[in-house]
Amino acid sequence: MAWDDLTTRDWRRIYHGERSNLKMLDDFVKINGFNRMHSACLDSNVRRTLETGRHSYHRWHDMNNAPPELDHAKFFKNTKTGVCCLTYNPYFDADEIQEKVKTWAEKNGLEAEVYDTAHSWYYPGRTCFIVVHLPGVSILVD
Repeated sequence: MAWDDLTTRDWRRIYHGERSNLKMLDDFVKINGFNRMHSACLDSNVRRTLETGRHSYHRWHDMNNAPPELDHAKFFKNTKTGVCCLTYNPYFDADEIQEKVKTWAEKNGLEAEVYDTAHSWYYPGRTCFIVVHLPGVSILVD
């Protein structure tokens, strides 16, 4: 799957639902200098994608290794710095799933931040916002 160009800020290409806050999404993209995006799925090899900047799937579709409660998932990439992250917006409060997400990330040699519903651009107030990245990488969330 190819990365979508985000420089046009044509958010119509991203299904966002009528209650989403596209300004929050745009702010997240701008503050991190992301210029590419693609949708993630259950069989995405998250670590390999974050390390290489290229989208890759598990060779044997290892659905058991997907991040917990993966929903509305997108990979973002800054092609100038090479920084990538996975974001997703599940229908949970951050406190409900934080431990599961952090445990999964640690098991896979990654880091994850779980933000409350006020930080989620996809249906704010109903979904939390999760950012997964390589250790030592800083992803800014406004």
